[in-house]
Amino acid sequence: MMKNIYLVFIALLITAVTSCQKDVNPYITKAQVDKIDSIRHPAIKNVAFIYNNEVYFLADFTSKPQKITNNGSTKKFIRMSHDHTKFAYKNLAGSIDIVDKTGKLLASLTQYNDIRNFDWSADDKTLYIINSDNVAFYGPAMKVPGVIYFTGYYNFISAAVSKNGDLVYLLRKYNFDALDQYEMVIRKASGGDPVFYRAEESGLPPMATINFAANGLDMVLGFEGPGDDVSNVYLFDNMAQYPTYKLGFNSISTPAYQSNIKYMLGAFDDDSGSHLIGAVYLDTDIKDNNKTFAGYAGVKYLDWK
Repeated sequence: MMKNIYLVFIALLITAVTSCQKDVNPYITKAQVDKIDSIRHPAIKNVAFIYNNEVYFLADFTSKPQKITNNGSTKKFIRMSHDHTKFAYKNLAGSIDIVDKTGKLLASLTQYNDIRNFDWSADDKTLYIINSDNVAFYGPAMKVPGVIYFTGYYNFISAAVSKNGDLVYLLRKYNFDALDQYEMVIRKASGGDPVFYRAEESGLPPMATINFAANGLDMVLGFEGPGDDVSNVYLFDNMAQYPTYKLGFNSISTPAYQSNIKYMLGAFDDDSGSHLIGAVYLDTDIKDNNKTFAGYAGVKYLDWK
């Protein structure tokens, strides 16, 4: 509040001073407006997405996306390397294909039959794959803790690996006398006791997805929504034990997050059965700060690094 009061005071002071001067131009150029806006709300850059079963790369929201693939085969879920040169996605058979920026097939990983998640290591040398409740690697192996279970009956949901090799995973704990419980478990690569997170709010859907943001430290937790979408999204800055932001949506697919510019990106259901890429600015609730990438309705899968 003090910050807002101070800014208002400065604005009034500037107005008072300039009103006493003669021949002051009360207008600023569009270039100056754009510069101010770009400082306050930086452009959304470096987005990979799947549209009409093809992979695209979007340098920023103001440019035309580059079409990476051109074969029309079914593609689901996508993870782009941090240097934006490699794209991994699930094909029709459920295996992982990796292509470069020209669409050239680099690898087809057919040895995994229960893929829950995958993403690139911080140095882009390794694609880690969550196959059932095991962590596999395409590239140099990473040192990652394994999934451990606790007292009771559990079902493994999914997992993700941080830039430091920490493992975060979701478990469903069966409760035969009441509602099942859902837990997010953090196992640090450095060792120590596991850290648990259980949502305290009543009436939340089950936990469904977990991923790390582009920086490899912020966590994106999704709760079940319609189809394979999620409804609620909790964001944890720097692997905090409790959420930094709690967001609720009708339906959103593959949410992504960058805490340094305070934007969350996702494929939002437009209430007509289609999805549009949209960016939500988290620092204020002013709708004009949100952004939409128009013209590509039907995007379900994206990544943002």
